[in-house]
Amino acid sequence: MVQWKCPTCGNITEVGEQDLVTVCPYCRTCYTIDGAIIKDHYLVPTYYSSSEAIENLVLWVKKQIGAEEDLPLHLEVVSTTLDYYPFWHVVLQAETKFSGVGQDATYSSPAGFNTYRNIHFVSKPEEGNLDRGFSLTYPASATIPKELVKYEFPTRSRKYFSEAYVKEYGGKLHNGVITQKIAEEYAQNDVKRILGELVAREIYQVNSREDKIDLLSIFYLHAPIWHINYKYQSRSYEAYVDASTGRIIYANYPISIEHRTIWGAVAGANVVCGFLIGGLLSTFSPIATTTTFFGFLVVGGVFAMRAFRFGRGKEEAA
Repeated sequence: MVQWKCPTCGNITEVGEQDLVTVCPYCRTCYTIDGAIIKDHYLVPTYYSSSEAIENLVLWVKKQIGAEEDLPLHLEVVSTTLDYYPFWHVVLQAETKFSGVGQDATYSSPAGFNTYRNIHFVSKPEEGNLDRGFSLTYPASATIPKELVKYEFPTRSRKYFSEAYVKEYGGKLHNGVITQKIAEEYAQNDVKRILGELVAREIYQVNSREDKIDLLSIFYLHAPIWHINYKYQSRSYEAYVDASTGRIIYANYPISIEHRTIWGAVAGANVVCGFLIGGLLSTFSPIATTTTFFGFLVVGGVFAMRAFRFGRGKEEAA
């Protein structure tokens, strides 16, 4: 641990050695390792308690194919923690002007409705411009689980940060390891990459390209996530639930013996069919034999994996 001095109140705060952004526990100022104060600091409100998050988890698991039907009766909650993870949210407006060589097609020898025997592609010079808006979010903490990295948080409901609010819900505040400058660089690079991909759809050879990227806003955001650890028949499982919307971001869950048996039987049937059909085709074509056998083997392997693994998934956005 290292010690930082708050640029506002002068109190000392202990932070991790890799941290670059923290929140003063005394005056709630958000500042960087260099003493720069982050004024645009928000949090996503917590609307779901731990019991409500567990209830949503159980209801979601019950809808999953193969899940144990008696999970609600035998679920044992081991622990629930509320983590407020930091993210940088960047809004940009970008325009790119480009010129280069594209393709056009000419059709000849009609062979029916909207069907032609000959299609000739010709190159032609092209130019144009693309105008796009971007809303990008970057995880700022090294402690953020990989299951949450690409999750899109509801930023519209944000409110100004309050450590008292975090403490009211018993949440744990996490520090950031990337600064605003780094987040802006990430955003600029991602926008240029995306614009390049869009231009590549228009032309195959780029002769010139000019990008104009305007940073409209950037703010530091703490988002609340329930981490639930639970047991079923002595095996451990976990889930991450959005404490603001109640959505299941990620969860694994037990699969019933009945479905494991069915999936195992399907896996075995595919392997047997691969041997039988491959044997019948062996007199005609070795290539067809090999392709057929490995095709059935792959399908069988997929069902075999489902038979031995626990279920996992997430709740899709409506």
